[in-house]
Amino acid sequence: VSEIKFVGKLVYPNVQSALKQFKVREITGDDDEVENETEDDVVNETIKQRKLVKLVVVATPDWKAAVALAGPISNLVSVVLFIIVFRIISPLLAPDNLLITFLLGLIQVNLVLGIFNFIPIPPLDGSKVLFTLLPSTWDDFKTKLTGYGLWILIALIILGNFGGFDVFGTIINFFLGIVSSFL
Repeated sequence: VSEIKFVGKLVYPNVQSALKQFKVREITGDDDEVENETEDDVVNETIKQRKLVKLVVVATPDWKAAVALAGPISNLVSVVLFIIVFRIISPLLAPDNLLITFLLGLIQVNLVLGIFNFIPIPPLDGSKVLFTLLPSTWDDFKTKLTGYGLWILIALIILGNFGGFDVFGTIINFFLGIVSSFL
């Protein structure tokens, strides 16, 4: 279970929503450690004094998956927006115009980043999504894949460049072909 540190002034609405989302592990305020406080004590104390409060919270698996998906999804949303802009301005400009070239580059870069980050090999975001979907009986697999994930990624990249076994190129070219049909 990973921990996330949150530091900030917490006022009544934020405290309640934070306590609903996260399990409170430790509370400190004004550099004094407070041990074994209940959630109600934290809410009441924070509402009364409006101190600077530091909460160490435990992230839920759903929350981790949502954060992991945010980056790749933002890349894919960017691709859609850039395609819309491209479709609007391309009839107005010459094909070799710098703006057209720049938009095509933005579409390609965002698509490659989005698809690459969805690959379920640690440390990529796709692995975090995969790990939230796998049951706890797969924890040994998750640990081993996390330990060797970067090496697997490097090996696949090297094999793609020198061994003719281009997994990433095949995946990315497939999606580039789909996107090019909309241009």
